[in-house]
Amino acid sequence: HLTIPEMSVETLVNHGRFCRMGFSRTLTDHDRKIVTNAMVAAEVEHLRDKQISSLSGGERQRAYLAMTIAQESPMMLFDEPDTYMDITHKKALLTSLQNLKHQGRGIVLSCHDLPFAFLAADRVLVMHNGRIVADGSPDEVSSMEDVLYRAMGAGMRKTGEQGFLYPYMISL
Repeated sequence: HLTIPEMSVETLVNHGRFCRMGFSRTLTDHDRKIVTNAMVAAEVEHLRDKQISSLSGGERQRAYLAMTIAQESPMMLFDEPDTYMDITHKKALLTSLQNLKHQGRGIVLSCHDLPFAFLAADRVLVMHNGRIVADGSPDEVSSMEDVLYRAMGAGMRKTGEQGFLYPYMISL
């Protein structure tokens, strides 16, 4: 658990621009527009003036997502970005990640929520005891049931039905 900073959501997201500001550390109108767009993308604009410490866990995750988006980094590393999120916000997170991908940003995601990971990823790596034991598309890796069972004690199966948020289901 990180120490929760005593600052507003907007201030936190502004921190995402520090790597782009140079020595002046002064936000320009361009920076402010990027910050606002990042808050909209992460669905926290309505929380702009709220203190980070007053937010729920899922809201806090989305505020940190907005800060990361505001950095405009070409590569982004997320560790369990869906932690504390309810299903509605997990769906919004997937949309945000897909939008970032379509903008040309690379995304690396570490996740223990297997259906979420298989849905979010174009490529899945499964690790066991610090070693990569499976590597491929979600469909390819989900077909490696023996490897998945040895690594995680569960397999993945793709459902045949359309319209499900999680087209991959855990098989025990």
